[in-house]
Amino acid sequence: MKGKIIGIIGLVIVLIIVGIAIGTRTRTPKEPEVIKIGAILPLTGNLAFVGENFQKGMLLFYDEKGLQKENIHIEFQDSKNDPKSAISEYRKYLLDKEMFFIVPALSSVSNAIAGVSQTNPRIILASVVSATNFPDISDWVFRYYISAKNEAAVMVKYWKENKVKKVGIIYVSDEYGLDFYRVTKNLYGENIIFNEAFDKTTSDFRGIATKIAHSNVKNLYLISYGPTYGVIVKQIRESGYKGNIYGNNAFAMPVVYKQAGKYAEGVVITVPSFYIEPDSSFLSEYEDKWGSKPDHYSGYGYDVMSLLYSTIKKARTHEKKVSLDNLRKALKSITDFKGIMGKSKQKENGDFFFTNIQVVKVSADGTLLPLK
Repeated sequence: MKGKIIGIIGLVIVLIIVGIAIGTRTRTPKEPEVIKIGAILPLTGNLAFVGENFQKGMLLFYDEKGLQKENIHIEFQDSKNDPKSAISEYRKYLLDKEMFFIVPALSSVSNAIAGVSQTNPRIILASVVSATNFPDISDWVFRYYISAKNEAAVMVKYWKENKVKKVGIIYVSDEYGLDFYRVTKNLYGENIIFNEAFDKTTSDFRGIATKIAHSNVKNLYLISYGPTYGVIVKQIRESGYKGNIYGNNAFAMPVVYKQAGKYAEGVVITVPSFYIEPDSSFLSEYEDKWGSKPDHYSGYGYDVMSLLYSTIKKARTHEKKVSLDNLRKALKSITDFKGIMGKSKQKENGDFFFTNIQVVKVSADGTLLPLK
């Protein structure tokens, strides 16, 4: 009898162990909840190259890390570089409860979306936005890009060290250009002796070139973007201007060099370290995937995706259920970030401040030569 009881107890124990083993083997781990990222980029128009290359950078990181398997999804919409179109796309994203992050690009579009986000919040991580006070719009707004103040300060420091005087500024009359002008004027004061704004649709700069020829300007600081940047340089040089020409990181683009032709040589610009010390693995992976070389817009797109992934991992690690607020706090907690574009530090207002901007001179073959 005793042996029979022991046998029954032993059988029960075996069945329990087998049951646990089967249950452990067949239990499906709970999948993380879906988190969506909506990018609103200029995918058509004269600045489509910005949006396309930024998109390629984002997708490279997304595919490389297999983020779809982690229930992180990404969607793209065309802003047409038009604030009204961008707001329309943003409002469509608001209908999706799984859409936590919005990534806009370019100043006018990003400012419009950031303004709307105060009453209809999503986490806005903008890029290719230089407006100095942009992140101050809302607690939901962040920026990963060089600000006008950040970049102009590096150029002004170079001018002071090299005793550059009698500077004229020619700038595109949109939020981007106006902010660069105001910041530079504030930093260099009476040394700015001439300024002229132009509409973004302008293609003939010979009138401005004539004004420059009759002024006492020895140094020109040009603020523009896209093919127009190269056209300005070419027409001003063809008018006979012999002084120095300076620009910002938007000049460092093949489409600009193509328009400027031989006149790109000698232009002095500020750029992130991406152009001086590029990440070789990023360059090769990008070329393998897309069949073309990346530019800094590609790098920013890659880094934005990396930054968002770091944010999501943090939130998922520390919270049982993610929400807009804990995702925002997770992004806010990233104080130091090292990406393809170099090192940056997040300021209190959500602005990632870059510490590695350099002054370079464009050589005849397009190579950028660092200056002291």
